[in-house]
Parts: sequence; structure tokens; C-alpha cells
Amino acid sequence: MKTFLTMLLDTNNESVLNAIEKNTHFSWMPGILAFIISVIALIAAIFSAWYAWKTYRYQKQTEQNTSRLSMSEQRRLLADMIRHLYRNMVVSYSIKVKMLALKFGAYPSEEHLKKLKVNLNDIHLNLFYRNDKEHRMMDKLYMELRNYNIEIDVICQHFKNPTIDGETKKRDLDTLCFKCYYLTGSLVDALGKIWDNNSDGFMEEAKLIIKEVMREKNEKGGIPYESPFEPYRNPESFYVNKIFKDDSDEFYKGFDENVRRECGKNEEKSEKIHMIKFVNE
Repeated sequence: MKTFLTMLLDTNNESVLNAIEKNTHFSWMPGILAFIISVIALIAAIFSAWYAWKTYRYQKQTEQNTSRLSMSEQRRLLADMIRHLYRNMVVSYSIKVKMLALKFGAYPSEEHLKKLKVNLNDIHLNLFYRNDKEHRMMDKLYMELRNYNIEIDVICQHFKNPTIDGETKKRDLDTLCFKCYYLTGSLVDALGKIWDNNSDGFMEEAKLIIKEVMREKNEKGGIPYESPFEPYRNPESFYVNKIFKDDSDEFYKGFDENVRRECGKNEEKSEKIHMIKFVNE
């Protein structure tokens, strides 16, 4: 029997030479692949570090900007939400008037609903860390406003879906109106308790804000809605039984006129609330 050394010396043994060549052949491929993977990992690490740094800078900047916000400015931002929610109430009821007139055969352009959303960035919860009671109140308000924005998205999907029945859409319309005066009540309560140490302390200011919006919108040009509609009458509304509790007729008159104008046309004679008819209608 030949020894292994003899086999190695036997140059005529091609199988052995082939085996040696096969087992000692060097390939660059594994090394290149490992290098490419290392480069990709390095790039990913650099990008992750950059993103983390940008996020940190953004958070710090937000904290600094928020820390510069005074409590009086926070109060102004919350008071402005009273104005926004009242206008939302007018638009919501106007949409109801037009959808009922068209027997739910059309829906409002999404822009009208999306504009109803509240800017949650106007509430800076860190300003209220000083007081647990105040923070809980503002956190609750924040969650209620966030849920309102979510409901608007859901209702928007309902309105443009022709397979959703009219009863469901009527319920959605009532929800939009209810949330406007419910959230106004929450805002007035928070503003009164935190800044005036009195739940009713902000009531008169809220009344002045709403009256100013009424006057401003009713003095604008355009063509008011000419078709008859059911006037808004809800004695349980926070606007009526709290803010205008001694002037309910003044509220109803001003609100109904706001709705007539919102349902009508602007100075260019275009519908203020654009309704989109379903294709099969």
C-alpha cells in the first residue's frame, strides 16, 4: 500500500492532484461578501445615530419652545378653541341641513370635515406638571379633543359611503353637534378653574367670544340659504343652558343666521359647503 507521501510524489496520480487543488483553491467571494455586509451595517449604524441625534435635537427644541410659553399664552390658545368649536358647531349643523335636504344623496367635501379638527399641539401639558389636579384636568381635556379628531375621521368615511344608511349618518351629524358644545363646556370649566379659581369664571368671556364670531360671520357678504330648514333648538346645549342661559333667544337668532349664511353662497356665488352627489343618484 502506498503511503500518503508516496501518493503525493506520484505526479501521475491525477485524482490526488485534483483533490489537493480542489481543497486548497482560494476564493475571494466570501471575503467580498463579508466586506459588503460590514459596509452596509456601518451605513445603517451611521444613519441610526444621525436619526437619533435629530430626534433628540427636535425634542429638546420642542421642550425649550414649550418652556418659553407662558401660562397667559396657553390661556389664549385655549380660549381660541372656544371660537373654533363654535364655528365647528355652525358648520356641523349646516352640513346636517344640506344632507337632510338632499336626503343623504350627497356628502360634504372632505375639506369641510377635516377643518373641524382641533390642533392638539395648542395644549402644552408640561405647563401643568406643577399641580396634579390641574394636570389631570388638562390631560382629560386633551384626550377628549383627541377622540373628537378621531370621530371626525370615522364620520368622514361614513358620509362618503353610499352603503351606510341615513339613520347612521343622522346619528353622526348629531354627534358632531353634541361634541362641539360638550367640548366647549370642558374648555370653559378648565379655564374657569385653573385661571379664575371658579368653574363659572370664564363664562362671560366665552359668551363675548361667541357673540363676536356670530356678528363677524353674519356681517360678511354672500347669498344666504333661501330654502327653509329646521332651526336649531336644543335647551340642553351648553351654549343655551350655560353660556347664554339668560339670552337663549339671542343665541338661537344669531346661530340660525350663521347657519343660513354657511349653507348659502360666498361673494363669488359658489356654495360655501360643497356637496358631492353619489354617482348612482
